[in-house]
Amino acid sequence: MGADKPTGASWSDAGDRVRGRVHRASPGRARLADRDGTGGHRRARGAGKSSLARRIRDALDDVTVICLDAFSRPTVTGTDWRRFMAQVLNPILSGRPGRYRQWDWDHDRPGGWQVVPTGGVVVVEGVGATRRELGHPWHLTIWVAAPTDLRLQRGVERDGEEMRAVWTDRWMPQEDAYVAEQRPDERADLRVDGAAPSSSPPSTTREDGGPLR
Repeated sequence: MGADKPTGASWSDAGDRVRGRVHRASPGRARLADRDGTGGHRRARGAGKSSLARRIRDALDDVTVICLDAFSRPTVTGTDWRRFMAQVLNPILSGRPGRYRQWDWDHDRPGGWQVVPTGGVVVVEGVGATRRELGHPWHLTIWVAAPTDLRLQRGVERDGEEMRAVWTDRWMPQEDAYVAEQRPDERADLRVDGAAPSSSPPSTTREDGGPLR
């Protein structure tokens, strides 16, 4: 676990901290970095978590980014964290490759299989990534947050005005309930302002090339 209160950090500072933790970690084993934050499911983003994940991936060698959207479904509340533990976290912690099946949100059905190799850096991003049930396997945890109005603005810009009610009536209340119950913002090592200016704007594409919804 990090300090009693998370340290504030800029986008570049967060990348430097991840790099430092990776260099101090045991060689040959996967190094785990985690980014939680508000603005969560594939169709409910806006805090800047995916942008930060991309920065970390570009700054380090041998990085695998896992988005928890792969363990969520558009018609089911929350993330299937038990499947994440069974298919990714437990194997990686045991020195074995992880293997999981992404969920195809466009068609609401299982998608392709993904392999998480050992020995590199694994970055997990998404709302619920630091939930207490997962324990604390992370070398570094980062909380990314942005004001409610900005998250909503980004979401509507990406999803269209017809999705505003889904944001305000479903996804954002779910995220708020998670934060109130689990206080991931207080348990993170670093806190990054997703609304702060950076050298590149928040991502509008997923890791698999599709649009961020």
